[in-house]
Amino acid sequence: MDNNGTIENEELRGFLKDLLELVKKDYDAQDLIDFEETILQGVGYDKDGKISRKELTMILLALAKMPTEDEQ
Repeated sequence: MDNNGTIENEELRGFLKDLLELVKKDYDAQDLIDFEETILQGVGYDKDGKISRKELTMILLALAKMPTEDEQ
């Protein structure tokens, strides 16, 4: 992270990869791409290539409600 107050493309991919490892035992590159696209569309992404603190908060709140593989 470069401490600019937003998450940009590579930072987002790293974050999502770590997150997928926590909630899903097996995932592949396509899962990561799909997850990234869903996140960007779901938060009202403003198309600047960055996720703001407010957008990240919305993402984390939504993910907190998602069941893990073990809970399904």
